[in-house]
Amino acid sequence: MTATRPRLTDLPRRLAARVTVERARRQLVRDVAHLVGGRKATPAAASDGPIIGIATFGSGCWHLGLEVLLAHALAQRGARPELLICDVPDLPICDERTIHSRRRDRCAGCIDDKRDLLAASGVRWRGVTSLIAEESLSRARAIAARLDLAGVAAHHERGWPVGAWLHVSACHYLRCDAQGASRDHLDTRRRLLASAIVVVEAVEQWLDAVRPGIVIAESGAHFMWRIALEMARARGIPVICREMGKGGWDRHIYSLNADCMSPDLEAAWHEARTQKLTDADRAAVDRFLEHLPEATYVQRSHPTRGERNLRQRLGATGGAKIAVAFSNVTWDLATAGRDAGFTGVFDWLSDTVQAFGALPGVRLVIRAHPAEASVQTRERIADQMAHSMLPGLERVTLIEPEEPITAADLCEVADLVLVYNSSAGIEAAALGQPVIVCGRPHYRGRGFTVDVTSKAEYRERLALWAAGSEPAMSEPAAELARRYAHLFFLRYHVTMGWTTSPLGPPYRLLIQSLNQLQPGGNAALDVVCDGILHGRQILLPREPQEVSTCNP
Repeated sequence: MTATRPRLTDLPRRLAARVTVERARRQLVRDVAHLVGGRKATPAAASDGPIIGIATFGSGCWHLGLEVLLAHALAQRGARPELLICDVPDLPICDERTIHSRRRDRCAGCIDDKRDLLAASGVRWRGVTSLIAEESLSRARAIAARLDLAGVAAHHERGWPVGAWLHVSACHYLRCDAQGASRDHLDTRRRLLASAIVVVEAVEQWLDAVRPGIVIAESGAHFMWRIALEMARARGIPVICREMGKGGWDRHIYSLNADCMSPDLEAAWHEARTQKLTDADRAAVDRFLEHLPEATYVQRSHPTRGERNLRQRLGATGGAKIAVAFSNVTWDLATAGRDAGFTGVFDWLSDTVQAFGALPGVRLVIRAHPAEASVQTRERIADQMAHSMLPGLERVTLIEPEEPITAADLCEVADLVLVYNSSAGIEAAALGQPVIVCGRPHYRGRGFTVDVTSKAEYRERLALWAAGSEPAMSEPAAELARRYAHLFFLRYHVTMGWTTSPLGPPYRLLIQSLNQLQPGGNAALDVVCDGILHGRQILLPREPQEVSTCNP
């Protein structure tokens, strides 16, 4: 696959978006400066509270602004926070760049873009350049340049298997599944490895110098934060990974000693799966699932529920059974590297199309992820089907990402739902539909889906279903799915009350005073800070929490 640039017809929209982002960035700096007012993120009195190292690296001004707020909140609880910032614009690659960037070899959003925000933040920070040797970057480039794809994947740096930690960032940069062997794939992997070699040195020196008692890292999956997670965890330091969650920019997720899309919720789920939901809990789950798409990504269409004659429109005539397959954006954090029995989304879809070509009396509907219409992806389901999945397509109906059909409507007309890592699997199970999971989403193994581990098992399950045998569940799947949705979406996800969403500009801070970050000022923040300071998995209690209970 060769690199593709956005179409010229998109230029006005892209320029307008760039202007909007720049205005929002400047407003963010002004908001932070006004909020902090020169105050430092240090305890009010001499404190022996824990040093908290926040591995920010190059996370963009938006995440940096949030981490500044978190640093001040932790300082008001006696902690001593410090940021680790990437200030190496010539680093070969980072997660602020993509293959569509105007300059791929130099980070346009590096330290110069953040200097004003850092100056206004009141938070102590140190840069990567202060932690690495002068020749580190040239050495790293030389090592990576002489390796092929297999050599990159197998590379260890200072004993750390960094070559195996690059996949998520490679997908993010390439805007496609990064498992290929093209020139772009090799170049990207080499540059990621060179950057990772430098980051390993910096994190090792940082942990030695700062000696944090707690580390906070974004996502835990992209290569810089994966390195910070693994190296700190190996020293016995608790690591809290944080990320934007489902349902809006202000909804955060925090995972203890694991990346944010693979939180360790075993103990919490063991308890939650046996607890009945109240009527209020059920209503909250329904509201969340109903509004999830519009709060998560920019919608190019506005679907409405209850489309008439949908089965007929999907080609299910004469009593034919329907299976609906929900795809994913191949490079998204929820998808990249989360495979089980297949090598990726396209491998799964190709096998699915072939399987249905041999099954009589059934119809396959493939729902391309609606986000494909609004994100810069180099792999669209429709294009892949046209080029690679022709056998069996006469039994397939493709729903393009722009088509205004809701997941709920599709789930309701389906006789079987197929997912890779899509959250539609939870929605379908909550509606009482049988669901077969073919990837490794966070809800795999929770008891309300059929989870396959191989292509052979998948084909067998489909054949049994087509012959009239419904997938058997050990417990009522719909009730379990709702209980898990309540745990994951309404307790693991925390509405902070800090910002508006960039999906609905203008982006602004909602915090008007640092007093709102004090203990007792925001119940959700109290839960977050308590979890960070005591090394616990962060979950809201079952009882509803007020987001903010104090005046500015």
